[in-house]
Amino acid sequence: MSGIIDVSKKIEEKLLLDRNLEQQVFFEISKIVSEAYQHSMAQSGKGYCYKFNLPFNAVTKKLYKLLDLTNEEVFKAFKKDWGQGAMKNRMHKDPYYQILLLLIYYGIKNNKKVITENAFFILLMKLWNGRKEKFIRYCDEKTMNYVVANMSKKFVITKYDGPLFLLKDYFVPTLLKKYSQQIKSDPAGRLGLRRLFEQSWSRIRQIFVFNKQRNLASGKDEYTGGIAPLYYQAKREGAKLDTTAMGKNEDSEQIDLMSVNEREDIANDVTDYIVSNTKRNVSITFINALYRDSNVNKELIKVIIQGLADYNLHKYISELILLILSRLNIQQKEDICKADIYSKFKRTIVSSKNNPDVAKIRRLCNTIINKIFEKNQINIDIEKNYTPPTAGKIRLLLLNVILSDMKKVICHQQVVGKKFMHFVKSGYQM
Repeated sequence: MSGIIDVSKKIEEKLLLDRNLEQQVFFEISKIVSEAYQHSMAQSGKGYCYKFNLPFNAVTKKLYKLLDLTNEEVFKAFKKDWGQGAMKNRMHKDPYYQILLLLIYYGIKNNKKVITENAFFILLMKLWNGRKEKFIRYCDEKTMNYVVANMSKKFVITKYDGPLFLLKDYFVPTLLKKYSQQIKSDPAGRLGLRRLFEQSWSRIRQIFVFNKQRNLASGKDEYTGGIAPLYYQAKREGAKLDTTAMGKNEDSEQIDLMSVNEREDIANDVTDYIVSNTKRNVSITFINALYRDSNVNKELIKVIIQGLADYNLHKYISELILLILSRLNIQQKEDICKADIYSKFKRTIVSSKNNPDVAKIRRLCNTIINKIFEKNQINIDIEKNYTPPTAGKIRLLLLNVILSDMKKVICHQQVVGKKFMHFVKSGYQM
């Protein structure tokens, strides 16, 4: 039995049987949100430098007491479902987040919209503070206000006056719309509360930083997107709200945050399909074509294709897809369905030899394949036991399957990879 579901039933029994208690919980979280609004309005000049006053006692003491729960009891419930590995993470084991996630589930399951939205907003407040502290610990208000005022209007933060409205009016409805049904169906599963929590962290992080690239001059990885790189650039140049050191540029080449979120949606949807597709119907025609043109053993091809249905590979496949989408410059889902997707793949990935992102793609392919081998008790390392040309063809086959699945999920097209085979025939390697 699920630990999260057990604790959730305990909460549900208390609140549904005692409406006065439910009203007390409703009042407490509504009070927190109201106080957040009041404090934010009083500090409105801070803009995106704003940091929330977090209601630690109200959440970690008052709510636990009202629901007759202990931190240890709730921790054990999450540990049972999320595993020991996740609970080593400071965020995953935080009682602040855990009790709010339980209330989010209670609200979703019992159609208590205000409880759901308020609990989620309070959770996002702490996630915001953590990302701001990490990426812009000491924030000059005039510099930040200048940065936001001069950003492309495509960026979502330009549409909201500060983090309070960004979280309450954008992140809360958007993420709940996307994940509520999965939470309701399987709150304890990897696509339930944990997915909502981790995606919330990821989306807020992308406000501050995204698009990590290697600086060829320094040899270090640096972020080129998000408000943090722009803030520090403005800071170096002494740009304030009333200066013009960084002219407004609606046609900036910087990646639009909305396209980054779109890519993450694509990566999540496709990865979920791949790792959960335990009954994948592998076409004999497809297998024969891959075998004929690559000389990779048919059984090995099947092992690799079927081995992708493993949730332990989720983070590797998702990261791989994000890198592919970035290299292909995918801005929206429709771009995947265009006829030139394979030629773009050839030009930007297959034929690109000395690019850091392509090197990461190769390493991720190797990791995924080796983990599939390990799970199937095949004592082979793709780099050590195969010649470079053979290893390259195996990686290309893996990418073929993933791109085909992208077409299936996003474009609802059945693709068997025929367009891909000319890469193999032509001797291309990955």
